Amino acid sequence: MMPFRKTRGASTFRARILWSLVPMMLILFATLGVIGLNLNRRLAHEEFMKRGQALAASLAQSGELGVFAEDKQLLDSSMRGVIRGVDVGYVIIYGEEWRILSSGGRQVSELTGFSWELSEGDKSLLRNNTSSFSRELNFRGGQFVEFFAPIFSGIEIMPDQLLIGPIPVPERSGQRQKKTIGTVRLGLSLEELDSRMADLIKLWGGLIIAFFILSMLAIYAFSQSITRPIKQLTDQAKRIADGYLDEVPVESRDEIGRLAVSFNEMAQALKRTISEKERLLNELQELNRTLEDRIFRRTAEIEAVNIQLREATHHKSEFLANMSHELRTPLNAIIGFSEVLLDSSLQVTEDERSQFLTDVLGSGKHLLHLINEILDLAKVEAGKMELQIEPVLLQDVIEAVSNTMRSLAVKKSIDLRAECDERLEPFPMDGARVKQVLLNLVGNAIKFTPQAGQVWVRAGAENGIARVEVADTGPGIPAAEHERIFLEFQQADTGGRGKPEGTGLGLALAKKFVEMHGGKVWVESEVGKGSTFTFTLPIH
Repeated sequence: MMPFRKTRGASTFRARILWSLVPMMLILFATLGVIGLNLNRRLAHEEFMKRGQALAASLAQSGELGVFAEDKQLLDSSMRGVIRGVDVGYVIIYGEEWRILSSGGRQVSELTGFSWELSEGDKSLLRNNTSSFSRELNFRGGQFVEFFAPIFSGIEIMPDQLLIGPIPVPERSGQRQKKTIGTVRLGLSLEELDSRMADLIKLWGGLIIAFFILSMLAIYAFSQSITRPIKQLTDQAKRIADGYLDEVPVESRDEIGRLAVSFNEMAQALKRTISEKERLLNELQELNRTLEDRIFRRTAEIEAVNIQLREATHHKSEFLANMSHELRTPLNAIIGFSEVLLDSSLQVTEDERSQFLTDVLGSGKHLLHLINEILDLAKVEAGKMELQIEPVLLQDVIEAVSNTMRSLAVKKSIDLRAECDERLEPFPMDGARVKQVLLNLVGNAIKFTPQAGQVWVRAGAENGIARVEVADTGPGIPAAEHERIFLEFQQADTGGRGKPEGTGLGLALAKKFVEMHGGKVWVESEVGKGSTFTFTLPIH
């Protein structure tokens, strides 16, 4: 039984409550602050734009007479009430020919190097716009919003008529023709707006910190009120663990009260458990008596596994013996013929030399084939064999295998035939590995088929599956050997006609290569009626 350890400071449950709710509250207040700040900034910016448009429109309306008469005093009088604003940076009034008639504002003199003349682009924009518009402007770190408002004159009169006589008014308002006689350019600075937003950010930050501190205090008090009765239950649980099965007093009807009731029920269950210990001991003794039977069964299973291991070891020993013979035969041939060729005392004709070199080459190729089979099997077992998938015409692979094996078939007077469905188009495969599979199957068929026998290779496709068959008129394979011959180091029974040549790896490699392509391979055979090896490859 693990001993209880007293916790120091706040309980773990209290800390979990505290550190679970505090980040949530912090995220909530921060989110509300960001939303509030964005909303206030948007509202302030909208009010700022409305004020700028209203000031520009009001100045355009009040400056109509001054622009028409080109009177600077009248224009200065119209601008006097506008430029008193804290955020009004500058006011420029242009005449008909874009001449500056009047200017003012607290930042006109501060913006040194700034050209107050309108560019050709601004003039073109003002000609095409008969209504007010605005744009943002950055100059030497200062941010402004410029408002442009056209100044209209409703009638065609002379300046002296405007000063000394009444203005003629058309009888109907529809006859009044507006004419643009000037433009108001008002620049409002964003410094005041940014300053107010900074103050607002400070205010929101202070409120968030204050609410966060108050929330932490409230959460701490709440967690303490929850963990206090839980701590009492923990102490009582320690007493129960020490063997004192006293009931816990129930002080409330909430979840903690129900937990106390559960503690009392647990104490009663423990009492009942103690009374059942003898029965459990008896059952344990019965299990011990049956343990001998289970050990016997387990021993039998282990013995079966050991038999399989010994059989595998035996097969590997046979493989090493076969490999010793298979490797020594070509090596001895290579060494013997090489010694004959190097011995100058022997009189060797050109035909004999050519035959010796041919035998050396054949022995070397046979030796390389054996080594390649062993290395390929090692790669497959280690999971390092990778297929080089590309579209390949299966008919080309079959023809290449037939041409390679035809000389071996001719030596035994075997009729080797190959047929492939011409409608079969190229499909993805590793051509080299499929060729190696066919070489193993056709080579085995020729090797086990007696003189003047027949070997067929047929290929076709159905339902998206390519099917290749290699049939022979050999002695056949017993049904018990059909699965074993595809295992490593295994060879088919030759019916008492001597030990078969080879390493027993060809069919095992063929099976693994076909399965790596997503296909399968099998054999159909009867003793005395030949054999048919079939493998399939997915076309798609």
